[in-house]
This record gives sequence, structure tokens and C-alpha cells, in this order.
Amino acid sequence: MGSRERMEHLYVPALRMVSFQSNQVKHWKRKDLCKNAIILVRDSQAELTINGMMEYAQPGAVYFFPAGTTVECQTPGGKHTALTLVLFTCLQLSRPDKAWTALEARFSVCGRLDLDDSAGESSISSAIQHLFSFKGTDNRVELRHALHNVLMAMRTSSQSQQDLGQRDIGMRTALVYMEANYTRELKLSQLAAMAGLSENHFIRIFKRQTGLTPMVYMTKLRMRRAKELLFGEVKIKTIAQQVGYQDEHYFSRIFKKAEGVAPTMYLKQGAPRLAAMYYGLDDCLLTLGLRPVAALSYRERVTGSSGLSIDQNQRQEGCVQLVASKLDYDELKGARPDLILTSDRLEVDEATTRIASTIRIPYSNDQGQLLNNLGELFGKKEQAASWNQRYETLKHTYQTKLRERLGHATVCFIRVGPTFYRVYGQHNQTGSLLYGDLGLTQSGLYPSSEWALDLPLDDLSHYAADYLLLAVDPTDAARQRLRELLQSEQWKSMAAVRQGRVYDTSDLLFKTLGPSGKLWAMERVGGLLLAAK
Repeated sequence: MGSRERMEHLYVPALRMVSFQSNQVKHWKRKDLCKNAIILVRDSQAELTINGMMEYAQPGAVYFFPAGTTVECQTPGGKHTALTLVLFTCLQLSRPDKAWTALEARFSVCGRLDLDDSAGESSISSAIQHLFSFKGTDNRVELRHALHNVLMAMRTSSQSQQDLGQRDIGMRTALVYMEANYTRELKLSQLAAMAGLSENHFIRIFKRQTGLTPMVYMTKLRMRRAKELLFGEVKIKTIAQQVGYQDEHYFSRIFKKAEGVAPTMYLKQGAPRLAAMYYGLDDCLLTLGLRPVAALSYRERVTGSSGLSIDQNQRQEGCVQLVASKLDYDELKGARPDLILTSDRLEVDEATTRIASTIRIPYSNDQGQLLNNLGELFGKKEQAASWNQRYETLKHTYQTKLRERLGHATVCFIRVGPTFYRVYGQHNQTGSLLYGDLGLTQSGLYPSSEWALDLPLDDLSHYAADYLLLAVDPTDAARQRLRELLQSEQWKSMAAVRQGRVYDTSDLLFKTLGPSGKLWAMERVGGLLLAAK
């Protein structure tokens, strides 16, 4: 703001005060604020990520975020917290040509407010205290007046706030530099100079923002990367060099101190706490005899639990079940995973990488090869070989029987979703099972290069086959779409429908992502088709 007079020409057309407590504020996914916000951390601490940079907000801390700021919030370790927010839009009134104009007010401050200014009724700390003494927005006139006083106080202390902003920019610069160069030998004096602070002041501010000293933070970055590299066929000496240690023995000592086990034994005997953040990976771990501490729940994906794991009771004991569509990062953090496994089919989730080292497993329709790779890493080669032997035996048995029973009859797999009818080809986990492992024949009209096709109802009959496998998503919208399909003339005209060769395979898609589920799916499809008319 340019002057005190201009500050007095502020107009607040919209104003709201809200409070959140306990599990209401476990995790706010990253969002761009459409309004200005002043936030008071009332109880416990919160992890705020402001425009990509994380800060530990202590009780009593106050933050100002202008509209457009990107903010994310988590509560550490499942602790309760309480926040109060003042959300408002603000216009700057001016009269350059004897006519009033109103433009969106611009604020240069973003981040934590420095409340250690001079005492007095006009100080920013007094203004903030008065603003948050209100319990809600019942008395909007007084609340607007209190907010205006805060904005005025921000103006009078603009120099200290500007200094604070410059310091925050310096700290962000140092943090970004550390995260990009943690493999190099960085000196504390170098980082402090980058932030524009003395070494002691830099350490204090750094610990307040991250909860760690600079050197411990650097070691944490290195160990996180080292654990990711242990998933590849990389020698310990090479890993040490890639994370900034020239002496592999020194690296091993640092790793053991941080993780409690030597890097050579971390995956095989260290029994790391694993979280499976992609469907099927939990099944892989259970098949290998490893129990994940957290995994995605299948409740919103399948209608029944058969085939989801080698021991359904094992899934529930000591394993946090997370809903994929609304992932609770606080619950994931509470499971205390050492490693988070996900798929390279998903984008990198920055929120999970802040919880633990995150490994993106290369996706493969070859379940046996995936198990072999994981078995090699975790010292579970025998378990992987046992599953592969069982699967190969079952595969050849069904291939032979189905060839004798069906000959060259065609099979089509159709999924009914809330907004689509989808026909699947060979290049996915279900198509790999049907047209690869079971040796079934797909409609000749289906383009071999496509993994799936979304089709209008009128075009479904073009890909009709002698046998139809029908899968319906477990949602009301998908079930309504199924009713429309079953009542349509296009559906009734298909030969497979008239001959009663339509089979319910609703849970096939997600269950075939895991080894136990794939065994179940093979027996399910094989049994249905062998008993077909």
C-alpha cells in the first residue's frame, strides 16, 4: 500500500471468520486461495506449505496470505490442532478523476506476521489480538473495524514485515538450494549467507521452520534418496557417491545410525515398514509374506473381498486402510512407514514424499516378474517362486481346457462406469489375463494397439463377441447406466445376450492388479466359461 490515506480507502465487501478443530483439519490438500486470509494457530502445531515451502507453525503464530497464495496444511503425528481463519475480499477505493473506482487491493506481505513490534494500541500484535477476540461474524461492523485496524497496523510496521518477507525469501532460497544440491558438501556459512543471516540466527530460523537443524535435514534428504536407490541394482559404493559420501563405509555408518540397520540389509532383514499406495501392491507384499502398515481400501472399487489377499484377516490387523479418492495423509503419516510404494503410472505426490521415501514401482502386466523383482529386493525369492509355479500350473490347465471347450469363439470384456461404456483390449492387467494367460480370442474388429475404448451405446455391438464378460462399477451412477444398457435395443440385439452368454465379472479389473487377486480372477473366468452354454 502506498500511504496511510490509501489504507483508509479500503473496503471489505466480504468477510468470514471460521474455526477448525481436531480432525477437521487433519489435512488440507493444496489449494490456491481465492480470498485473502489471516490464520491464527491456536493449539498444537501445524505443518504449513506456503507456495511450495514447508514451515512448522507453532501455537500463537499468525499468518497473512493474500489471494492467490498456494497453501497446504497437515497436523503432525495425528495430533489435534485448532485454527481460526479470517477470510475476506478487499477493494482499494480511489478517485483519480472525481469518480470513485474500486480495484482489488494488493498486499506485499505473505507468510508469518512478526508480532514482536512496539507495544501500544496501534501495534500489530494488539490489533491481531483484538481481531481474534471475536467468536464469529455476528457483529460484522466491529469485525470489519478490527480487520481494518490490522491492515493499518501492517502498514505502519511495513518495514519490519518487509524485512521478514526478505528473510523468508532467503530461507526459501537456502532450502531450495539444499534440496537440489544435498549430494554436495554444503557449508553452514554458505547457507546462512544465502539466507542473509548469521549462522546462529540461520540455525534457529531453520529449526523453527523444518523442526530439524540444517545438517540433520541434509542427512535426511540423503537417506531418503539412498533408500530409493536401494530398490535398483546399484552397488552400495555407487549409492554412497550419488548421495554425497565418497567413503562407502562412512555412508554405511550414517545409514545405520539413521535407519537402525546397514544399507545392505535394509530391505532384506531390516523389515522396513511399508505402505502400498497403489492397488495390487499390497497384495504383492502379502504374497511375499510382508505385511504393509498402510494400503488403499478396495471398498469403493469392488463389491466383494474374495481374492483380495492371501489372508483377509491379515489385511485388517495392523494395516491402515486409506480411501484413494480422499487420501488422509495424516492417517498415512500415523502409520509411520519407512517406505511408500506406489506406481509409475501416478504422478509424484509431494505430500507422500514428505512423509517417507517414496518408490515408484514400474507398472507391469506381468505379475510374476513384478513379484520376482520385489522378492529379490526383500529377500523373498522363495515366496515369489512359489506363487509363479502355482500360477503357471493353473494357467496351462485353463488354457488347455478353454481351448477344447471354446475353440476360436470370441470373448469381450465390457466395463460399465458412471459415465462410460468401456471395452478393454490386451494392454492392461485384465486383458493380459484374458487374452494372454487364458489364451482367449478377442473380437477381430478391436484395434490391437488400444488398451481400452470408450464407446457410445450405439457402437457397442460393433465389438460384440460370442461371450460377454460384464463389469459394473460399485456406484449408483454406474448401476443406473447398467439399467439403461440392459433395457436398450442395442443390448438385446447382441447374439451373446440372446443366447444367455453374458457373465458378471464386476470385480475383475482391480483384483487382477495383485497376485492373489489374479489367481482368483483366473479361476473365476475359467470356471464361468467352462460351464457356459
